[in-house]
Amino acid sequence: MRKELDIVIIEDVPRDAAAMEAALREEGIPFRARRLETREQFLAALQTAPPDVVLSDFTLPEFNALDALYLLQANRPDIPFILVTGNRSEEVAVACIKEGADDYILKASLKRLPSSIMNALRKKAAEREKAAVEAKLRELPRLILQAQESERRRVARELHDSVNQLLSSVKFRIQSLEARIPQPDNGLLHEEAAKTRALLDKAMLEVRRISRNLRPSELDDLGLAPALRSLCVEFGERTGIAVELTCPDQSEKLPAEIELSAYRIAQEALTNVEKHAAAQRVTVELDFDSVRLRLRLRDDGCGFVRNALGPAAGKHGGMGLMDIEERVRLVGGTCTVMSAPAAGTEVAIELPLHASTAATARRVSEVASATT
Repeated sequence: MRKELDIVIIEDVPRDAAAMEAALREEGIPFRARRLETREQFLAALQTAPPDVVLSDFTLPEFNALDALYLLQANRPDIPFILVTGNRSEEVAVACIKEGADDYILKASLKRLPSSIMNALRKKAAEREKAAVEAKLRELPRLILQAQESERRRVARELHDSVNQLLSSVKFRIQSLEARIPQPDNGLLHEEAAKTRALLDKAMLEVRRISRNLRPSELDDLGLAPALRSLCVEFGERTGIAVELTCPDQSEKLPAEIELSAYRIAQEALTNVEKHAAAQRVTVELDFDSVRLRLRLRDDGCGFVRNALGPAAGKHGGMGLMDIEERVRLVGGTCTVMSAPAAGTEVAIELPLHASTAATARRVSEVASATT
């Protein structure tokens, strides 16, 4: 047994509405019908008990099919709308089709009405399925980034809590053994122990650096500004490139998603500078107010032609900038990249501080509504 259809018939002539119902019964379509005549009745039906399909005459005493179609599109665009009109109304029927009606049927020939309804329902079901897939695809980059950040946090914790502790234990054991080495050994064993301790110190520093790159503890504990300070200091010490950071004192944390996005963008931009810019100096400017966060990174390096074709474009305008732009897009921000040969590069972003939560809610709602 097929599902009983709930059909709204917008028609001021009871005889015409009865003819539509008779055409459906002849085809054995299970349904229940509600005949409405006014805009208020139709709006109340959409808000309280939305139907499966709407059949509408074109001209009614108080409003017409185009008004009903616009009302449906504004409230429930997923419901099929079929115009059932007289022979002299084919031109307006075509106009309704252009405005988004699913089909039109002539009152003088209602035999096609059952198949038109079923086709419209199948079309809307396919559109909902397509919308659900597209919503999931739009959400996929965010889910991938969330999975990456979760894995980075886990690995960083393992490196800090496990590997670093093991290395510290090895260092203490070597120091203990070194204290037991007899003195008359010409200093060879003591020298080897000292070299081993030096290597362990380097290993521990490298573990801390990798752990910080994976997930800086300052970002979770203190906020974006302290995390950027540590990032810039570490970058300058490691690369020899002078980094000038300007940022306000941060008394309270910003939304976690925005802080993480801004930090990763700064991290990626500095990586691009290290790999491609051949720069001597980088300036990093962070600013924010109650509405948005602004981050600007400028270097004095070789620059590039952003839209140039060929290997150079792939080298300088490739995955790094794509990753930055994707992160900005996911939180509803804007990104501007300016560069020219021998003129350095500037990356400027603006991220909304409070729109991210609403945007996430809208995306979740889109996925939920598209799958129902």
